[in-house]
Amino acid sequence: MKFIIAAACTFLIYATCNYNDNKFVSRNVETELPGIYRQGSESKYTIDIASFDFNSPTSNSTTTNTIPVTIMDARIKEHEENLSKKDFFNKHGFVIIDHKSAMSAKDWSTSDRVVPIKNLFRDNFYGLGDHYNKVMDGYRNAETPAKHIYAKEVEGMIRSVFPQTKEVIAPAQGLLRRAVPNVTNAPVKTMHTDYGFIGFDGLLNNIKYIDFHSHIEKYEEIEANEFMLVNFWRPVLPMSKKLRSNPLCFLDTSTVNEKDQVTVNIQKDGKISTNNLYSLKENPRHEFYYYPDMTTDEVVIFKQFHQMRNESTARMPTFHTSFVDPAADEETEGRISFEYRVAILS
Repeated sequence: MKFIIAAACTFLIYATCNYNDNKFVSRNVETELPGIYRQGSESKYTIDIASFDFNSPTSNSTTTNTIPVTIMDARIKEHEENLSKKDFFNKHGFVIIDHKSAMSAKDWSTSDRVVPIKNLFRDNFYGLGDHYNKVMDGYRNAETPAKHIYAKEVEGMIRSVFPQTKEVIAPAQGLLRRAVPNVTNAPVKTMHTDYGFIGFDGLLNNIKYIDFHSHIEKYEEIEANEFMLVNFWRPVLPMSKKLRSNPLCFLDTSTVNEKDQVTVNIQKDGKISTNNLYSLKENPRHEFYYYPDMTTDEVVIFKQFHQMRNESTARMPTFHTSFVDPAADEETEGRISFEYRVAILS
C-alpha cells in the first residue's frame, strides 16, 4: 500500500514493507536540495567572506542548482540489509544507535562551543595566536558536562560498535544548533562535508577551526592502523517530541565518487583562508537517506574523515544537510540538536 502527502514542493511517500514476516512503514521524502553544483562544474571555487552565508554555504554561487531528490528511509534500509551496526556504517557512512543520555537540557547548553565555527572562519585567517590557542584549549579541555558525562557515554558506544578501537579522543565541547530565527548556529541547509576528501596534510593545513595536531601525534604514538573522525549527531533535551524540524539527510558514501567533490575556498581581503569548505556536484548515482522521527534517545554516527595507514588516500566522508520534513506542521517542535566530533584510533 502506498499513499502520498504533499507539502509545498515536498512530498511524503508512505509504503508498507515486509521484512522477516514483520511489517514496517517506510517514510520516503521527495523534495529539493539547494546548493548542489551542476554536472560539469569546476572542482574548486573561491567565495568572498563578506557575502558568505554560513548556514547555506553555496547559496551565493551561480554555479549551484536546487535539485529534485528522493530522500529514503534509512530505518527501512537497515532492516532490509540486516547488517551489524559496524558493517552498515562501513558500507554507507552512517548508522543510528539507541542511546539514552544522562545529559540534561542544561548540560547540553553549557557544553556548547563558546566561539562558533563561523567566527573562527572570520577571525583567524592570518596567524594562529594566543586567542586561537585559548579557544582550542577550551574546546579540548574545558570543564563541561560533555567532558565528564557525554564523552564517557560516547566512548562506550564506540567500543560497542567498533570493538577494535585503541583510543578515543573526545572534546569538551560540541555544537548546539536550534531551528529558530536569528540564532548563531542554525541548521545548515546545503549538502556538504566538514573535512573533505583529504589526507592528513589537508586535515592539518586546510582545517583550522579544530587543531588536529595532537590527534595525529597520538595516532603515531600508539601505532594505530586507522584514523577516523566521526560526528555523533542527535536531537537533545529540552525537546520532547519526535524530530520533524530540519532533520539531517545523509548521502550514501557508496554512491559517491571522488570527482563529485567541490572545494570552496574562502577569501578575505583578497587572501585565501586556510579553512576550506567541501560541497558536491550533482550525480544521478547519489542516494540520500534520513532517519524519520528521531527522538532524544537516538544518535546518528556519521563519518567525517577516514584514513587507513596502508592506503595512500583517505576514504569517502559522509556528505549531509538539513532539509524540510513535509511531516512538519504548525505544531512541530523546533529542532534542538547537538553534534559531537570525535576521533577514533584503531
